[in-house]
Amino acid sequence: MEQVDLDYLRKQWKDELGYYWERAQKEINEYFDMIKNTLCKKAKELKSKSQELVLKEFSLDEDRLNDPVFIPEILNLLTYIKKINYDVFPGIWESGDYKHREHASYIWNSLIPEFEQIANKVVDFKVSQYNNLYEKAALPRSEKLFINKDFEKFGLKQYDHHLDLINNIAYHEKFYTILPNLLRTLFENILYDIFKSSLNNKHKNLYFDKKKARVADFSVLIELLNQLSQSEYKDIIRSNIHPEVIRILKDIKNIGNLSVHEVLRKIKKSYADIIHDEVDLILEALLVSYDQLKDADITIELKNLEKILEKLGLEKKDKKNLNKRKKKLKSKSGEHFEENSISEMSTLMSEIRLLIKNEPPDYIIKIHNKMDELLLKTKSLIDKKQREALGKAYILFNNVLQIKPPMKKTLQTLFDLINIIILGR
Repeated sequence: MEQVDLDYLRKQWKDELGYYWERAQKEINEYFDMIKNTLCKKAKELKSKSQELVLKEFSLDEDRLNDPVFIPEILNLLTYIKKINYDVFPGIWESGDYKHREHASYIWNSLIPEFEQIANKVVDFKVSQYNNLYEKAALPRSEKLFINKDFEKFGLKQYDHHLDLINNIAYHEKFYTILPNLLRTLFENILYDIFKSSLNNKHKNLYFDKKKARVADFSVLIELLNQLSQSEYKDIIRSNIHPEVIRILKDIKNIGNLSVHEVLRKIKKSYADIIHDEVDLILEALLVSYDQLKDADITIELKNLEKILEKLGLEKKDKKNLNKRKKKLKSKSGEHFEENSISEMSTLMSEIRLLIKNEPPDYIIKIHNKMDELLLKTKSLIDKKQREALGKAYILFNNVLQIKPPMKKTLQTLFDLINIIILGR
């Protein structure tokens, strides 16, 4: 493993903070001096806590306060001090020369933004170092396993490394704060594997973002599981995926989304013990469901797909794909009208409806141009009746363009003709 010059990194992180490093030290010292002497009754409980005890709650001590390696923990402490100044002390309260609102505002607007940037770098460094250490055979193993599931039994051996990583950081003295991120990654991948192995490939757009070339957002995956568990998956997995499973997944997502200083504020060493049973519950539910759904090659029914698209916020994005599926809009001969034209024809019909009511001439020109484009795209219309209807529709467009009366009757006829073109009737 490459040797890391930690002293160099300490200096680099401290230099990047510059003035704000010393200013943060000053803010922390002034806060502890103030809290010992304040006369504010609401701060009585805070006064009873020693500085050592408060620092310990944030994995800090006097030495660590002066060590840039603990910038994330210092950021956490600064956030705590800001919150105390805002929430505990009345608006214009001053403890001697200490003006609470001014200190809170400065920490929030100046210190926290600067510390957040460097804290992210420090956390990334710690994660990379842990991953490097993990490759060493001498890495001490945690005596207490956080996850004790046999993924290999379900054909998911590829998770072994990730599981080992989770088990070794969950109760680790320094790295336990990484647990929310690792859990989020774990469950994102499990949900992806469930969908990939169970759904027909034409539904890949539901759980994979092609534009970004990555798995869909975790919130999308959770909602997709929620919807499918009530429809296509229901008879296969029975009651494996119930509301409590969805609730826990959402909690894991929310905690995994927290910024660095929020994680450090909310995630204590006891987090692994608190969440252990819930993680165990949803792992059991998801792994059993994966096994039951594997290779099912499920095609989602149209009515369910429409609902899912709406729930996932993909309704507009996937309108063309959905229109392609609607019976594939067969002509009388049983062959399909060119699929790319169907969605455009449907849109055209909606616009004609507006024309029938409003008759704006400038809008008619736009519709006419769309019709021209559509004719060029359409390579073949199988049914004779469809071909005739398209020809009549084009003539009618020309008549409308020249504002030949009666306009409303002409447009209504045009609407009917396009209906024949699309539906073959």
